[in-house]
Amino acid sequence: MSVFTRLLTEQGHTIKLYDVKPRKAKALAERYRLEHSTSLPEAVSGVDLVLICATTETVPGLVTDVEPPKGSDTIISEIASFKMKTIPALKKSGGIRPLSVHPMFGPDIDTFKGETFAVVSVNDSLKEMEMARMLFPGAKLIPLTPKVHDRCMASILSLPYFMNLAFACALTEGDLQLMKELAGPTFKIQMSVTQSIVGESPELIHSLVNDNVFSWALFQKFIKETQHLATLFESGPKSVAPLVGDLRDFFGGDVKLKSARALRNLMLESLKKN
Repeated sequence: MSVFTRLLTEQGHTIKLYDVKPRKAKALAERYRLEHSTSLPEAVSGVDLVLICATTETVPGLVTDVEPPKGSDTIISEIASFKMKTIPALKKSGGIRPLSVHPMFGPDIDTFKGETFAVVSVNDSLKEMEMARMLFPGAKLIPLTPKVHDRCMASILSLPYFMNLAFACALTEGDLQLMKELAGPTFKIQMSVTQSIVGESPELIHSLVNDNVFSWALFQKFIKETQHLATLFESGPKSVAPLVGDLRDFFGGDVKLKSARALRNLMLESLKKN
């Protein structure tokens, strides 16, 4: 929520904050010298835009609770990670302009310009794209259906969280401090990603792993593939070579692999600075 509070304030919007945890809203309001409300009806009264920043499972209830005056031109927007559970609630809400977006960036950006948003269709994708352009000027907007979005997010969000939690669990019986001292580039990058995920709130982790209808089929495929890999490695190098060749082709061949190595080197330089 803080990144939207900061950037929308910088754009000149007047912001009013509400959170189910009043202390959180108060602290953020004091930080940016903004108004905060102690109730949802008070927070949404007379506003042009309601931006719901909550986990996927809580968004439908919040959308239902938001009741702008009939005939108002209020935009009701949500930024949940998965959309097949949130879009029906937006469709049912009458007398509003719905907007479902998914920001594909972290909290440390300085501007919306150049950043990616998935804009997920609710009723009228063309009008919703125009609303997104107005609210997030200069952003890269990608229009998607709820199903296509959530299927992609199973791979982009759910699977990486699941994999990294499994990786973290696999390390728990080792000497972590010694591993860090001996670590090479691959381990350092992997550890950086894993630690950032473990550092998230349990509620967010549970939501990102569990709230996507496509996640579990992908997790089962991942487990099946790890078992298949184990069988290949037991059979010797000749068994692994065709798989590696196929995967190189899938990821774009040698040129793309060189770009990936360059990106890895940049990530390592960033880790050294931090």
